[in-house]
Amino acid sequence: MIEYAVREHFPNLPLSSGPMPYARNYLEKLVQVPIRIPALGIQETKTYVTLLLIERLVGEGHQGLKILVNKARASLNQPWRGGGLTQAEVRAVDTARQSELDAAHLLAQQIGPILGEGTKGNPRQIKRFLNALLIRQAIAKARNLAGSINQAVLAKLMLAERFQPGFYEHIAGEAMLADDGKVAAIVTLEAKMRGDGRPRR
Repeated sequence: MIEYAVREHFPNLPLSSGPMPYARNYLEKLVQVPIRIPALGIQETKTYVTLLLIERLVGEGHQGLKILVNKARASLNQPWRGGGLTQAEVRAVDTARQSELDAAHLLAQQIGPILGEGTKGNPRQIKRFLNALLIRQAIAKARNLAGSINQAVLAKLMLAERFQPGFYEHIAGEAMLADDGKVAAIVTLEAKMRGDGRPRR
């Protein structure tokens, strides 16, 4: 934004001054210490997604969440070791909400790698994705569809929508053409993954 403002304020200046654009050169004279924030890696993304989902469940001031944040910080001091947050640590946040915490941890493990790679580890874009997921769930709840929505499936469809739009459009088109709104190939795939060969109800 500052570079843009310099270009707009001084329209008659040359485009470049030496090997770099003039506006960038001007900015470097003002800011002597550049700070580069590295992108989140896969393990960091999974931890970040886990913390955001749990914060949504229990609230920002929850004591169990504060303890989990400290454990996350400790594990992320050496993210290349791949430790991350364990299911037991996540479950310890609130003993009364075990199933919801398990689901949040599992979802983070499933979508974290794709989300991290697709957003190139950008925390703002990761948070925007999760906000969009939660808004869609709220809409489903308002329309009395919450019981029909599986958060993990919704998140995976949203990943496809964002990063594989052609595939998503194909799936959406198949669902709209089906009498029951289900895509036969996905129902068959789910049955194979469960190993029972029976379509899921």
